[in-house]
Amino acid sequence: MVEPAILEQIRLIEIKTKRLLSGALMGDSRSAVRGFGFDFDQIRPYQMGDDVRFIDWRASSRTDKLLVKQYRQEMNRTLLIMIDVSASAFYSSSSLLKNELMAKIGAILSLAGEYNNDAVSLLLFSDKVELFIPPGKGRGHIHGIVNELFTFKPTRKKTNLNNAFEYVGSLRRKGMIVFIVSDFIDDQCDRGLAVVAKKHEVIAITCLDDREKQFPSVGFVSMHDTETGCDIMIDAKKSSDGPLINRFLGKRIAAHEHIFNQYGVRHVAIEPKKDFFPDLLSFFRSY
Repeated sequence: MVEPAILEQIRLIEIKTKRLLSGALMGDSRSAVRGFGFDFDQIRPYQMGDDVRFIDWRASSRTDKLLVKQYRQEMNRTLLIMIDVSASAFYSSSSLLKNELMAKIGAILSLAGEYNNDAVSLLLFSDKVELFIPPGKGRGHIHGIVNELFTFKPTRKKTNLNNAFEYVGSLRRKGMIVFIVSDFIDDQCDRGLAVVAKKHEVIAITCLDDREKQFPSVGFVSMHDTETGCDIMIDAKKSSDGPLINRFLGKRIAAHEHIFNQYGVRHVAIEPKKDFFPDLLSFFRSY
């Protein structure tokens, strides 16, 4: 039984998701994410109201008639939604924690899969696979996934993306659409990502707090690492080009961008302080 508070969360997210899909997926006869919607069917004569982007100019020139490419909806695709539930996800310098943001993104992706008649699977991970829900369809299955997204309590604090990727690599399915929603605060993730990217279509959705991208000039700061339990001293002294820690943060972001590009992983960055629906909408439309 899904809790009433979670049902209300689902209802509100469904309303926004329908708006997202009506503009980016359902109202557009092309795939918003590769394999995520439509497949080529045939060429037919142009009809009033057809999207001019689908005019086949080469075929039209051969026949002296305006022809368009017609698409049909793809079926039986599998979406795997990977969500980071390590301790670093429970941080924020704003009112919305990163784990809440990731849960909402996971819910949107799950509902989008349902609307497109795709099988949806969920994997929650820390430094181990905390929960895996096999692919399934139907409103009850999706509500079960969304309920876990908002109520699951992880048993571990650290992050190990490679362990999660290795688990995905061991699954016998091929050609899944794999969404990885994480802050990617893990320097050793390229090995497992390379394996997953060879077998599946991978989209990385990064959720970093502003303070994880740029730190203010406030001198030396004592901080607590929620994953290791250690207290550390951060050098945030003001210098000509900002605090020294910002160099490290910038290099880490650049390193992840390099890894994504290296393995052909599409990437969208989400910020907790911003309304992330426009960012997702822009991503789906440009994909």
